[in-house]
Amino acid sequence: MRKKSPFENYRLSLFFFIYVILCVSLLLILSNPLSAQEAIPDSDVYIVTRGDTLWNISEKFFGDPYFWPALWQINPHIKDPHWIYPGEIVNLIKMTPPVYVSAPVSTTLKPLEKEKEVKPIEEAVKEVVEEVVEPEKAFYVTTQDKVDSCSFLIPQQVFHQREADEGWGKIIDSKENRISLSHMDHIFINLGEGKVLPGQEMTIFKIERNLKGNKKLDMPYYMIDILGKVKILEVHGDMSMAAITKSHSEAVVGDFVKPYEPMPRPVLKAPKIKDLDGEILESEHSKENLAEFDIVFLNIGKWDGLEPGNPFQIYRFDEIKMAAKDKNPRKVIRSLGELIVIRTEEWTSTALITKSKYPIVIGDRVRVNPE
Repeated sequence: MRKKSPFENYRLSLFFFIYVILCVSLLLILSNPLSAQEAIPDSDVYIVTRGDTLWNISEKFFGDPYFWPALWQINPHIKDPHWIYPGEIVNLIKMTPPVYVSAPVSTTLKPLEKEKEVKPIEEAVKEVVEEVVEPEKAFYVTTQDKVDSCSFLIPQQVFHQREADEGWGKIIDSKENRISLSHMDHIFINLGEGKVLPGQEMTIFKIERNLKGNKKLDMPYYMIDILGKVKILEVHGDMSMAAITKSHSEAVVGDFVKPYEPMPRPVLKAPKIKDLDGEILESEHSKENLAEFDIVFLNIGKWDGLEPGNPFQIYRFDEIKMAAKDKNPRKVIRSLGELIVIRTEEWTSTALITKSKYPIVIGDRVRVNPE
């Protein structure tokens, strides 16, 4: 039998070593499912890895870390934007620019012809604005679902007057005999022939809280919570059956229904009145420390000149003592964050906190941003 040379043994060892390296490399590729994901920057989804945040995902795929609030809005399965976990899927559907920063609009005035009469400056500016600002380029501050589901404050007297005038109804039973009602459940309401029609859409809502004891309000108020939307399927006598088509929160028997009126999405715009100043009355979920994406209620409304889309600075007066025994401390304004109005009533409004530098609390003030 021929004896193998030392060179042949070395060659076999080298081939075996290369084979082991290739096997290990293949195992590493197969065990890292994100390698393929990262190689396709135009993919519609991204799988979270350890150390990821919405901030760095926004920077990686959209080129702007401040896009993360909009990214969170199209991923409702992420309950807390500050906590995402390896293995979670993040939707990367391409969207408009970040929702909370106003996009500059450049306008170019057309030169007026000499033979034409020079128009007043107000008319000339109006024509330019109408020509440049196109509806499809309007800059919205939040999603339609957020607007439709936002709570609001209403005086108790106004609430009961509207209930009588507009013929609101109530949920009286459910087809599935469930206690908590949500999307695709069938319900019965006490509005029948002559009051509703098959195919009509209705809003479900409830009185979330009675603010009768709030000393900052000059009259008793209700906090109204929008729960979802239903569609009338059948009408029989003095009742009808409907299906829940949109569920923001769980509903129960006894909750109110009224004809659905879509709320327009607010477009970011500066307040018409520059000296508006108000106060945070309440928060949507009775939170003590408020931050970004929390809903709050202000003591100023449409009768004060407020409009949906108006941005405001949140601030607080702090006292600074020049010495330990200083009896006349100086008052300084501390900027706490920013918010945007998304719904207005006569004397109150609902707003979304878009930026928080420090914890915000009930009683902090709001004003038109001086910058």
